[in-house]
Amino acid sequence: MLHRARQLLVRQRTMLSNALRGHLAELGIVSAKAAMEQESCSGSSRMVWTAGFLRPSRGILDVLAHQYSAIGTEIVSIDKSIIVLHRACVASRRLRRSQASARSAPRQWLPRSATGRRSPRGAVLQPGSG
Repeated sequence: MLHRARQLLVRQRTMLSNALRGHLAELGIVSAKAAMEQESCSGSSRMVWTAGFLRPSRGILDVLAHQYSAIGTEIVSIDKSIIVLHRACVASRRLRRSQASARSAPRQWLPRSATGRRSPRGAVLQPGSG
């Protein structure tokens, strides 16, 4: 359930980020996708306010920016809960140990084709194919 809730919040945060970027683009301010994550979204609304745009534009952007940061905080909280539950669950720890031992096991190499490339699922590729 925690993973689904986190996934939902990530989708909502993405939608808010796209909405903020879209509204700013309508006002002539273009920002990169990563800019929303790296700097505070309220900085964007301050930029709109200092540029002399209408007061309602700033209010709407402030609401969206506040929701964006609140969702980010909730995602971090859920991440911490997932880690705590993972550490407390015996089956989860057993699965993690089995994955770690599988990583240290020697790999089975696939046969190479005549061209020297690895072939998918062990099938031998003929020169000039795929």
